[in-house]
Amino acid sequence: MMDPSAPPESLLARIHALEEDARRLQEENERLHAHLAGERGRAEEALRASEEQLRMAAAAAELGTWRHDLATDLFSFDERAQQHYALPATSPLEALIDRVHPDDRPRLGGEIGAALDPAVRARVSTEYRVVHPDGAVRWLRIQGRVEFDGDGPHARATQGFGTVQDVTGRKVAEVALRESEARYRRLFDSIDEGFCVVTVIFDDAGNPVDYEFLEANPAFNKQTGLTDAVGRSARELLPELEEEWFRIYGEVARTGRPIRFQNGSKAMHRWFDVFAFRVDEPEQRRVAILFTDVTEHIRADRERERLLGETEAARAEADAANRAKSDFLASMSHELRTPLNAIGGYVDLLDLGIYGSLSDAQRTSLARIGANQRHLLTLINDILSFAQLEAGRIEFDVRPLSAMELVASVESLVAPQAAAKGVSYATEPCDPALCLRGDAERMRQILLNLVGNAIKFTPAGGRVVLSCDAEERWVHLRVRDTGVGIAPEEQERIFDPFQQVGRRLSSPTEGVGLGLAISRDLARAMEGELSVESMPEAGSTFTVRLPRG
Repeated sequence: MMDPSAPPESLLARIHALEEDARRLQEENERLHAHLAGERGRAEEALRASEEQLRMAAAAAELGTWRHDLATDLFSFDERAQQHYALPATSPLEALIDRVHPDDRPRLGGEIGAALDPAVRARVSTEYRVVHPDGAVRWLRIQGRVEFDGDGPHARATQGFGTVQDVTGRKVAEVALRESEARYRRLFDSIDEGFCVVTVIFDDAGNPVDYEFLEANPAFNKQTGLTDAVGRSARELLPELEEEWFRIYGEVARTGRPIRFQNGSKAMHRWFDVFAFRVDEPEQRRVAILFTDVTEHIRADRERERLLGETEAARAEADAANRAKSDFLASMSHELRTPLNAIGGYVDLLDLGIYGSLSDAQRTSLARIGANQRHLLTLINDILSFAQLEAGRIEFDVRPLSAMELVASVESLVAPQAAAKGVSYATEPCDPALCLRGDAERMRQILLNLVGNAIKFTPAGGRVVLSCDAEERWVHLRVRDTGVGIAPEEQERIFDPFQQVGRRLSSPTEGVGLGLAISRDLARAMEGELSVESMPEAGSTFTVRLPRG
């Protein structure tokens, strides 16, 4: 209290001082209120920003919220949760239970029961399926907790709240991944090829020095002979393993370039066909290796090469021997033809009476000598032709030839033989404009062989016909007879050298079996072919086919 006895001036001064203190306190109070208002505004703005971020994050994650009032058993859902459950904003517990997939209800009930137990108070964190009214099945993930009134085992649960998220896409992906992994594992375990994944180990200088096996399929053991390889290194399993393997796999791990190669290992006593490629991240230096033990194939290839070399050498030796044989036959045939021609000449001179007249008996003997001389000469000529063909010494003058003229040129040479045998010989008219490409001398040789054989193998009273016809690219010269024919199983064999297939059961035929072989070789040398059509007791038709001229 003021002293009433104090001087008035002193009292006024004190009053002014109090007023000044009050003013300063008022200003300080206003500044404090302004600061507090600013802080509250900033806090409210930060709260609004945080709430917006939370809202955006929840929207991005398709996160909904839910609240369960345990007193009324009503659930409250936000808009997103309503979409997840296909339920209205406020729904009874029974409606939610109806949405849960029947197979998931027992598990979900157990987890919620643990959350409602005051002695446990577990947080809810689980995934389950719901079935929408349209039959669509969705996977949901819920997280939340339960609030209790009081503490201890007798506390009363009042409400539950939390979030719900649609995780169907992830679940589908997980199922697809599991199925893919199962397919991979079945393939991994069932393929016959060995397969493994290794981590290549490098030293401080960056050189590959080893590799460790991360996984291996069952065929790995069979293909390599190694057991319990996973978790161990190559050097541990095979101390003598060649450096080449480390270098190759190190290059694949370093560059990422796959490689296919074959390589042998003395340490494993095997050869392998290998495909290696990098897997996972480059810095992990992992290489997948698909391989097959090809040791037996390599051995078989080497044996085949050895046998092929021996076969080639034997073939070359056989070819040389064949050429020597052909040379001998050609030389011998030439040497034999000379005296045979002389014999024929002297027979003709004797027959002309140059050395005096001959008796009938002498003329008969002379005729037999001449017939045998001609027969031997024919055989020698056949052998000579065959030897020349085998030796490749026959030259061909291939040019357009008139088919009609070829047919006509044969008649005068074979008519006496046919008449002597009592066989009718005829030709059918050819188109005068029809030409073929061939060597005239060789073509006459073929036709004489074919017509001569037909006369030889046709019984007296039979018939032999020479004809020609043509198609777009080919000319056909055909020799038909009315002989006893050739059995189907013998028709190809008659073209083999030194083969004679008797078409008559009585009387052996003349010759050494070279005529048809020579004729077919000559036809083929002129880009043609010789074939036969025949049936027993129905005669035969031999056809020479040559390109049109």
